[in-house]
Amino acid sequence: MLSSKEVYARLDAILPSSVDREDAESNLNAGEIEYAITALLDDAYTSVGLSDAVVSLIRENYDDGPVIDMLDALLYFQKLNSGGDAVRMQR
Repeated sequence: MLSSKEVYARLDAILPSSVDREDAESNLNAGEIEYAITALLDDAYTSVGLSDAVVSLIRENYDDGPVIDMLDALLYFQKLNSGGDAVRMQR
C-alpha cells in the first residue's frame, strides 16, 4: 500500500492538466492529504470522468475512510447518470 502522499502524487500524474487542482492543492498545503485526494477525485469526475486507472489506484490503497467514500459516491453518481442517459435514449 502506498502512503496517502504517494497516492496523491500518482493521481496528480495520471490526471490530465485540464482537471482543476485548486481545492486539492489547498487541502494538501493544509496537511489534509486525504481530503486533497477527495477534492482531486471530485474535480476529475466533473471534468473528465474517472478512468479505470484512477479507480484501481484508489481501490488498491484504501479500504475505508473519506477517500474510498468519495470514490464510491462518485461511481454511484456515474452509474446513475449513465443509466439515465440510456433511459432517455430509449424513449
